[in-house]
Amino acid sequence: MLDSVFITGALTHADQETRALYGQIAAMIKPFVKKVYQPGEDTLGSAQERYQQAMKRAKNSDLVLAVVNHPSTGQGFELQQALHANVPVIAVAQKGKTVSDMTRGTPLRAFIEYQNEKDLKAKLLKELEKLI
Repeated sequence: MLDSVFITGALTHADQETRALYGQIAAMIKPFVKKVYQPGEDTLGSAQERYQQAMKRAKNSDLVLAVVNHPSTGQGFELQQALHANVPVIAVAQKGKTVSDMTRGTPLRAFIEYQNEKDLKAKLLKELEKLI
């Protein structure tokens, strides 16, 4: 079992479907993780405080799980913080979504393209099993 997983993803331009996806992913991995951090769960405090909290989670989690269906500058910061701390990063994107070359070129543990929620769950749990 992992102690913590930090799910990252776009917030500023994320629609309701994307925000719901974060919760669905958290539910998928919860049996394997003691604490799951989701995008948007910490909306209190100043922008600087939220930044510091995100950077802390990125470098102190056992895994960073990046939902890269939408561009997000902040997520790029989080991914780099994790990588500099040698935290493994798994990125997930729905088939057909445009993912930047910077994200695709990042030294990820895995890049998962999925068709639907069932496909995502199967592929994601397969990757998690490798870490546990």
